[in-house]
Amino acid sequence: MPTDANAKPTREPETCPVELSVVMPCLNEAETLPECIAKVQQVLYQHRIAGEIIVADNGSTNGSSDIAARMGVRVVRVKDKRYGNALRGGAASARGKYVITADRQQS
Repeated sequence: MPTDANAKPTREPETCPVELSVVMPCLNEAETLPECIAKVQQVLYQHRIAGEIIVADNGSTNGSSDIAARMGVRVVRVKDKRYGNALRGGAASARGKYVITADRQQS
């Protein structure tokens, strides 16, 4: 990448290597998903990590996947139900050198 602040990047963002993929399993999480995505986006930005967020949607019916898409994250639809299948489906689509999972905190 150029060091001149006014110069344009020499590569498109899609071609830049992804260091970290964050997989978030999702089933009807419209209420909590925006905050979870925002927190991960903030960490990636603050630490200058070339990362992607993948929401592995496991059949949501409350607009969760639309929320994720509007927030600029990749949505992967996983047909096979259950938490483990959502994690596997999201991880299988990851482009990062490293893959981690993130889930909302239970109260």
